[in-house]
Amino acid sequence: MKNSLLNRLLGFVLLVASAGLVLGALYAFRRNCEGFGCPNAGLLWGSWAAVYAVVGASGASLRRRLLPGTPSRRAVTFSLGVLAALGVVLVGYWAVARIAA
Repeated sequence: MKNSLLNRLLGFVLLVASAGLVLGALYAFRRNCEGFGCPNAGLLWGSWAAVYAVVGASGASLRRRLLPGTPSRRAVTFSLGVLAALGVVLVGYWAVARIAA
């Protein structure tokens, strides 16, 4: 439980991965479906969800390893908050779309 260089580097990687997930979700929403029911959209969202789960679990594990009150831990906590908010928004959008369909 210390803020080694490796832990700080992993925190930075988590920030970048969180930004990548946000951009990936925006890309998936803006994608136009062509053809027979968009089979690639399911593959895209499934892959996105797998990466989301790995990044979220890694971030939670990393947060436990960092010392409280340090900038690294605050950055990791912020990243996890962004990921949680993104997950809630996407699940809410999916639920509303399913109900409306």
